[in-house]
Amino acid sequence: MSRVSTLGEADKILSDAASPEVRAERDRLVQEFVEDRMKPQLLQEFETK
Repeated sequence: MSRVSTLGEADKILSDAASPEVRAERDRLVQEFVEDRMKPQLLQEFETK
């Protein structure tokens, strides 16, 4: 799991809409978050109902 290392880096990832590289990193981080945090919870909810 990767981590954003500095506040400046986090600000850039959240606010730089022009850079394709930053957009790709933001998309990768979102996908990682969904896979690590949301998907297990959703699967558990689905399986218990």
